[in-house]
Amino acid sequence: MVLENAYGPETLDLAMPFEVQIWNGTDFELHSDEICWAYNTADAVITDIPPNTSVDANSGTINSGRPAAGAPIRLTAPGEGNTGNVQVEYPVPLYWQSDFDGDGVEENPQATATFGVYRGHDRVIYWQER
Repeated sequence: MVLENAYGPETLDLAMPFEVQIWNGTDFELHSDEICWAYNTADAVITDIPPNTSVDANSGTINSGRPAAGAPIRLTAPGEGNTGNVQVEYPVPLYWQSDFDGDGVEENPQATATFGVYRGHDRVIYWQER
């Protein structure tokens, strides 16, 4: 299972997508045969929490490697002026753990959500700083 990093302003909830992947011998790819694993986003463990941030509870099953309803892990916005990073870890069965950080120990998937980052204007195609 892989969690994707998420970022956005501290005034909006953040969606952290996740999916189940499998090693094909060369690269990781979506594990589209995974159709029955049940999940509950309330099981996610968050640390370094800005005030008022929590995980919205949502449950379902994995369908073709992704949440059946397309429901990501959703983190509630901490509110104006509460910026920073939140570390998210999701407990998975041992066979889905991996050595994500290269230290020789298999662990649960983790990702970072950053509150206080703005994406900019949609009409800007390229911006070069000088």
